[in-house]
Amino acid sequence: MKHTLTALLLGLFTASAVAAESVNRSDLYASCIVYQNTKWKAGLSGTLNYLTAPQIAQLEPYSFELIKQECGCTVTAAFKSLSEDTIVAYNKSLTDNGDGITLGTDAAAKEFKKAGMMDKKIACTMKSLDSSGYDQELKGLSK
Repeated sequence: MKHTLTALLLGLFTASAVAAESVNRSDLYASCIVYQNTKWKAGLSGTLNYLTAPQIAQLEPYSFELIKQECGCTVTAAFKSLSEDTIVAYNKSLTDNGDGITLGTDAAAKEFKKAGMMDKKIACTMKSLDSSGYDQELKGLSK
């Protein structure tokens, strides 16, 4: 009885540890939002440094809509195309590495590449640029 109880508890702890490693859609979406928002802010002092503070304020709602759409599309593609282990690695690349590319394991990197995730991510970005109004707003502000 004592060994059965110990085995049961060990099984529960192991299951909890494995469950803690999984990533759900909301987790990946949140990681993507934070990652993309960080890139947006970096762009303000980089490629978008010519914009004035009022112009940035005018562009921000479009940027947020772009980020939401892009992340929604990318998360959907990831959950349709990748195994759970690779999704965990992708989430980690967004949060820990901050680059969204370095997946940490060769197996995850190969699966990511085989699934064409970079092409899917680019397609998500292009689609979101158009539908969010960001591209049009930026063009208008850049005149």
